[in-house]
Amino acid sequence: MVLHVHLVPHSHTDPGWLNTYAGYSGSVHGILDKVVEALEGHPNRTFAWAETCFFAEWFAQLGTTKRALVKQLVAARQLEFVGGGWVQHDEALPTVGAMVDQLAEGHSWLRRAFGVQPEVGWQIDPFGHTAVSAVVHARAGFGALVINRIHHRIKREWRHGRRLEYRWQPPPCCASNASSQPGLLTHVLHTHYSSPQGFDFENAPPKLKVC
Repeated sequence: MVLHVHLVPHSHTDPGWLNTYAGYSGSVHGILDKVVEALEGHPNRTFAWAETCFFAEWFAQLGTTKRALVKQLVAARQLEFVGGGWVQHDEALPTVGAMVDQLAEGHSWLRRAFGVQPEVGWQIDPFGHTAVSAVVHARAGFGALVINRIHHRIKREWRHGRRLEYRWQPPPCCASNASSQPGLLTHVLHTHYSSPQGFDFENAPPKLKVC
């Protein structure tokens, strides 16, 4: 039996947490510079980016040659976008309108810049997930959604029962035709959004050869 393991390199960038948006920008620009450097000339490599606000700011300051390279990487699907909202919105406090507006802002920029539409929702850091999220993300055009921060007891139970993937069916109060819809395919991250043991590319160099 052959077990195929797929590693999905990605970066989560909070526009505000321990620092301000401006304070984070320099570090994020460095991440994106390194991503492009790692992808160029290596068609077997891919990278997934989520928050559009940092990407748009970084892209605006690129020269003509590097912009063309980034567009080439996006067209080849080496550089893809997940979520693609202007930010990764919280789900406990914002109004539905705020969720929709920030997704629309990010998606509009991606369509103007690259002619692409994110296919997978990416909500790996909000603290909890509201019932309306399934509706918002389905209507944003996503075919699937990745989430993470559910209660640790529920995650442990679902992990042991192999139930971390399911069809998220919105309740009737959120969608009048919910019963006729198949629901949004949803995946819960197995162990937070940390690197698997032995593959921590950020804090310690991996002891393996990357092709």
